[in-house]
Amino acid sequence: NALEREKRFSADAAHELRTPVSVLMVYLHNLATQLPKGNEDLQQLTRGVERMAHLIEQILALYRSSPDQYASNFEAINLYELVQTVIAQRYAMFEGKNQQIELLGEGGWLQGDLFALDTLVSNILINACKYTPNEGDIKVTVHTEQQQVVLSVEDSGPGIPEDQYERIFDRFYRLHG
Repeated sequence: NALEREKRFSADAAHELRTPVSVLMVYLHNLATQLPKGNEDLQQLTRGVERMAHLIEQILALYRSSPDQYASNFEAINLYELVQTVIAQRYAMFEGKNQQIELLGEGGWLQGDLFALDTLVSNILINACKYTPNEGDIKVTVHTEQQQVVLSVEDSGPGIPEDQYERIFDRFYRLHG
């Protein structure tokens, strides 16, 4: 019961925070039209609000992905097409850093939850963009290997130190804090 109350509270709090964060994003957009392009303070504020919005979505995703709810949402998904869609939705992010993103491979069908897979692919690509330097390269590949669909993302960023490999699977873990 306590765990269920905690999950419900987290989901309710995240849901209630969505509206004020959305309002902040609108005001920031409007403010950007009034300030000189490239204003560092505005950029930092925008990044902070975007991070907050992302965290709220993550909390909601965690709530929605409980085992009993999760399996009931499985459907046939073409991972290549999903990755293609996510890249198209986020293309401005890569373009803003003059990064080259390339999608290779073929359709890889799997059974899964579309919302969860979309969130996963988005998170991976956001991280690739974030840690790849300006004018860097990102290569995304979808292929089938031994009857399993494989998603591979390679970028020209600094990489993860070997001693941190296991930690990247910890919930909410962030390299260098």
